[in-house]
Amino acid sequence: MVYKGKIKNEEEEIINMFQEKMLITAPFPSKSDIEKKNFILSYLSVWIKEIKEIAKNKNINPKCFFGKDVHIGNIESYLKKGKPRLVMFCGHGGVDKIKGQDEEDIITKDNDYLLSSKIVYSVSCYSSQELGRHATSSNIYREPCEAFIGFNGVIGIYWDERYSKPATPEKDIYTELFKKFFNSVIIFVLKGFSVSESVKKTKKLVDNLKEEYKQKFPEIASIATFQLEVNKNALEVLGNPNAKL
Repeated sequence: MVYKGKIKNEEEEIINMFQEKMLITAPFPSKSDIEKKNFILSYLSVWIKEIKEIAKNKNINPKCFFGKDVHIGNIESYLKKGKPRLVMFCGHGGVDKIKGQDEEDIITKDNDYLLSSKIVYSVSCYSSQELGRHATSSNIYREPCEAFIGFNGVIGIYWDERYSKPATPEKDIYTELFKKFFNSVIIFVLKGFSVSESVKKTKKLVDNLKEEYKQKFPEIASIATFQLEVNKNALEVLGNPNAKL
């Protein structure tokens, strides 16, 4: 009986892994983030709930690591065993790294082989500059990352203490349009568009978002739309432009 139970558990584990074709990471803000009033991680960790629901509607059950669970041990282990086709990293970054909780390096040039044959969307400052290029480059020792969607510069949201502070990320209407920008890339991929089409559609969306800001929130429109433009200009796709989920 114990033996049969073991087999059943193993079968369930295999089934769960097969369904989990997507990995999402979302660290929470560190003490340093809060002191600097850098709340992008607070917002991203809430906004990805929309991504989870859309993925589930596509029969994909995302594996999500939040907060303290976004550490190198968990990420490396899941990328090796779970083998997700689509990976979305939310967190701080650098030209050659993606960071997890408390700014621990979770993906670098030393372990980017874990991204082989995957579609990656990295919502991290600068991470496409060197890491994305390295991950998608040809190498005799491993298959490259098939496509890396990321940012080659700094990214952010416009957070204004006068307006956003009283609200939670779920109810902050002043940052809602940034949610549309960051989420649209992966939503288009989930809908079956290629990575290059998804990036093009997202960049085109920015013009509409800028107009929405001018109409809804004229008091902050100039600064908020400037930040949207910065994000748009930094967004790029590397590797196979025709890659699809």
